[in-house]
Amino acid sequence: MTYTVDCDHSTRRSLAIFLWKHLDSSHPAITEILELQTIQGLEERWRELQELHALPCIQSACSQGKEIEFECKARNKSILCPGDPLYPPKLYDMHRPPVLCVCGNPGILRSLQIAIVGSRKTIDEANKITPMIADDVICRGFIITSGGALGIDALAHRQAIKRNQPTIVVSATGVDNIYPKENADIFDYAKQNGAIVSQYNKPPQRHSPNFPRRNDIIAALSQATIIIQSKIGGGALYTAKAANRFNRPVLVAAMPGFNDLTEGGWQLVKTQKAKLISDLQDLNALTPQTQQTIHFGTFQEHVIPAQKPTLTHNNTQLTPTKNDIIELLAKSPMTRDQIRTNTQYPNDFDEAVLELELAGMIQFVAGRYCKP
Repeated sequence: MTYTVDCDHSTRRSLAIFLWKHLDSSHPAITEILELQTIQGLEERWRELQELHALPCIQSACSQGKEIEFECKARNKSILCPGDPLYPPKLYDMHRPPVLCVCGNPGILRSLQIAIVGSRKTIDEANKITPMIADDVICRGFIITSGGALGIDALAHRQAIKRNQPTIVVSATGVDNIYPKENADIFDYAKQNGAIVSQYNKPPQRHSPNFPRRNDIIAALSQATIIIQSKIGGGALYTAKAANRFNRPVLVAAMPGFNDLTEGGWQLVKTQKAKLISDLQDLNALTPQTQQTIHFGTFQEHVIPAQKPTLTHNNTQLTPTKNDIIELLAKSPMTRDQIRTNTQYPNDFDEAVLELELAGMIQFVAGRYCKP
């Protein structure tokens, strides 16, 4: 499925946002509107929707769609539609790529991600193995993506928090509705150091129908899905099924057998829908092509040969990180999270930003950093 950004894209986009807000978030008309290429086709489809759902005229709906997005931006939320420059390309593998609401850094959704999912009720072995696998995934340059649920999801997210690394929460209840409440710390952290993303614009009356759709997004965003522990019929198996559908690798951590809480993962392996992993070396196939590598266990970046500092403005020494920040802001203003992401999370980031700001080489205006 392809989307063409043309002169009518903003109109179709505003109409899609209006429908996303007023109809079911997964209604097929949302993506149908975005795909239409002619004014005539757009008007004909809108008339059909008006009869079915008592919608306003195109002009009014378009205006309301723009107002919806403006209100979201005022609350530090972004709306991403298929066809937008920041829309994560991996979601185009879905039958109907959804409109997304993002709280946090929308650009991070285009990063390399690994999904780590599993049961809410965990066994001791899973409690030990999940942080180990999460550590290894982080070391290989991936961002951990999961559903923010209790159990395995929470263990994976919290390992990213422990290592001060970004994480992505795909919510089944909208970006403003923390569920479960016990994981409020995970949602708060992701908002500041990653993203909370959802195709839902408001809390659902019933949660259960949303989880399979949420799991589709988790699987589609990720390079691969790792199942730590799951019973037969568990929600994690739906994520694995979606990953199979999107031709993404599925890996299952070796867990004790003869246990109802682990049989779902073993079933995936026995039916050749997943590969069994019993050692961290089994994750070698996941290594992305990236120049930045982190030592496992120490989480320290490889040392880059030091460049001779350059003296500039008020005798401020420009380290490589400071140079990168200045070059980024010379192109356009950015939020702190956007700068951090684009500089690949250097260890001296906070220090560099502070020193540049004190030296007057950058300034913070209206929520973004820019050059004076």
